[in-house]
Amino acid sequence: IYKINVMKILNYLFVMLSFFLICNGIEAQRKNKSSSKAKVVTGITKGGYDYKLFKKGNGDMVTSGDIVYFDIMILHKDSILQDSKLIPNQPELTFPVESLMEVPNPVFDAIGLMRPLDSILIYEKIDTFSDLPPTMLGWKTITYRIVVKNVITEKDKNILRGREAGIEIMLKEHIANYKLNKLPELKRTASGLSYLTHSEGKGSQIKAGDAIKINYLGLTTADSLKFDSSYERGAPFTITIGTGLVIPGWDEALLLLKRGTKATLFIPADLAYGEEGIPDYIPSNAELAFYIEIAE
Repeated sequence: IYKINVMKILNYLFVMLSFFLICNGIEAQRKNKSSSKAKVVTGITKGGYDYKLFKKGNGDMVTSGDIVYFDIMILHKDSILQDSKLIPNQPELTFPVESLMEVPNPVFDAIGLMRPLDSILIYEKIDTFSDLPPTMLGWKTITYRIVVKNVITEKDKNILRGREAGIEIMLKEHIANYKLNKLPELKRTASGLSYLTHSEGKGSQIKAGDAIKINYLGLTTADSLKFDSSYERGAPFTITIGTGLVIPGWDEALLLLKRGTKATLFIPADLAYGEEGIPDYIPSNAELAFYIEIAE
């Protein structure tokens, strides 16, 4: 669905924040307040970062392979440098195995201590960093405030993967009826997009700039060959609508739907990957069919 053949561009969004960009974002001042009900634990991570953990969750701790959705705020003293709540996409990452954590990272260290609903303050010393911007000279520490909102575990992924076979059969039936013009409830737009709503969501109408989580299966209409599936990966994707990050057919179709909707889309080549296609995935001038489920 993306214009480029990179399907995980949202992973590690905040993990790779550069300190050379941090200084551009001072927006406000706010003091962190933790719930009186949270159990507070202090310590030092394996990477050497001091932390203060506010334990409110009661599920399993984040483990390797989990997909973690979280909020993150980066502060110098009481000044907010970055706040993920001010951007459309909620940060997410696939938590790594320890062998991939060759370089200490405060965000990885923090999330590895947490459960859903936990929050943490973790401190990184930067007074020994070289080549800091002039505005950061003299700074000794920056603070990460992280709240884990949700976790998709391997068990969750397997449940979603288990649904793919049935969805693929259904989508192939829709494609066959589409070719025979036997989908009487099919709607068409002036651009050539066609869509069939299976169940309308109870959520709000999607608008440009919204970040939505969506599961989908994509097949070519010519031969019903699968080229992409979030069900196979076991997790939805977060997509910001109307920003040109996805193919035009997706941007157009999703603006017609509500959160929670289940639908099938038929997208002509000029609203998809056009004459170029994607080598080894999508042929030239291919019309595409997608089954989609939009989260509420």
